[in-house]
Amino acid sequence: MMPPSVLENSVKPFYKHLCRKVNGPVILHICGDVGDSLKTLSECGFEAVSIEEKVSLKAAKEAISGRARLIGNVSPSRTLLFGTPEIVKEEAKDCLSAGVDILAPGCGIAPRTPLANIRALVEARDEWYKEKD
Repeated sequence: MMPPSVLENSVKPFYKHLCRKVNGPVILHICGDVGDSLKTLSECGFEAVSIEEKVSLKAAKEAISGRARLIGNVSPSRTLLFGTPEIVKEEAKDCLSAGVDILAPGCGIAPRTPLANIRALVEARDEWYKEKD
């Protein structure tokens, strides 16, 4: 974590330059509770910002305010690694209901994550969209 002044004065100009120079979509994944930094990060030109489960989706949506897509934030350890398919589906649907644009784990998937839980993540997405219609 860094002071807001460092983010605003040093990191943001670099990220803006990076986003302008890359030929294609640029996605930022950032670990930790970065809720206070999301407004600034979303002003850099990223196509999407990926957040972990420590960040409130409601607060993240408000901070990003449509400037970038929001990716996340199903817990890769508590839910995907140690949960059941039912728990995975519940958390995944909560994420979608809270406004996540791209459903994904909040960080990397642990090697011993049960395949049934990964499948449940995809099934939850499909079910959520069918229920929404």
